[in-house]
Amino acid sequence: MFNLKNVGDKGYSRRLCKNGVFEVDLIKGLERFLVTETKMDYTLSFCLDQDGKLNGKDFGTAVEELFDYCQNEGYYPPLGTEMNCNSMEVTGKGLTSIKKAGLIEKMMGIHPNASMENNPKQYEKGGDLSVMSVDEFVPLLHQYISEFNLGMGGICCGGTPEHMDKLHQQIHRKK
Repeated sequence: MFNLKNVGDKGYSRRLCKNGVFEVDLIKGLERFLVTETKMDYTLSFCLDQDGKLNGKDFGTAVEELFDYCQNEGYYPPLGTEMNCNSMEVTGKGLTSIKKAGLIEKMMGIHPNASMENNPKQYEKGGDLSVMSVDEFVPLLHQYISEFNLGMGGICCGGTPEHMDKLHQQIHRKK
C-alpha cells in the first residue's frame, strides 16, 4: 500500500524544494492537494534515486500505489506524474518502469538534467558536473518524448540556452 510517510523519506518533488535543499516535507505538500473538497488539477514531479527507483520501489509500482491510494482514500488524484532532475540514464529507467507497469498514460512529462551525474544527491553538493553535449542530449530527450508519447519535456540542471534552442529546432523540424 502507498504510504505517504514512506514516500516522504526519499521521494520528493523539485517543485517542493529550492536549490536542491528540501525545505518542504513531501507529505505536507501532498496533503495540500490530497483532499476531497477541492478539485484542483495538479501533477507530481519526482526525482528518482540513481537506480531509477522511488524510495526503493520500481517507479511504476510507486505510481500505481499512489493512484490506488488516492482512489481508495477518496482523495482527488493528480492528473499525472513527471520526472525531473535525473540524468538521462535514470530518466530512461523510470520511463521503462512506468511503461512496464502499464501506466505510461500517467506520465505527463520529463525534465532531465543535461548533467551526466546519476546520483541526484551530488547536486546538493554543487561543484563542476559534466554536461552532455547539445548534440547528445537533445536527440535523446526528443526520442523519449516521442517514444513515450509525453506532453511535456524540458531541461533541468546543466541545461543551457543552446540546449533549449536545439530542442525547439528538433521539435519544430519540418518533415
